[in-house]
Amino acid sequence: MNRIVSIGETLIDMSPISNTKKPSFQANIGGAPLNVLSALAKWG
Repeated sequence: MNRIVSIGETLIDMSPISNTKKPSFQANIGGAPLNVLSALAKWG
């Protein structure tokens, strides 16, 4: 089994929520290293 190491920072993406009366945001984890590792995990 191969191992992959990714070095970087995990960021918080603030996504607007449009179905609320006052401005609201939802925090989602993101960042390039996390996105790469997520894609690799889906490929198996």
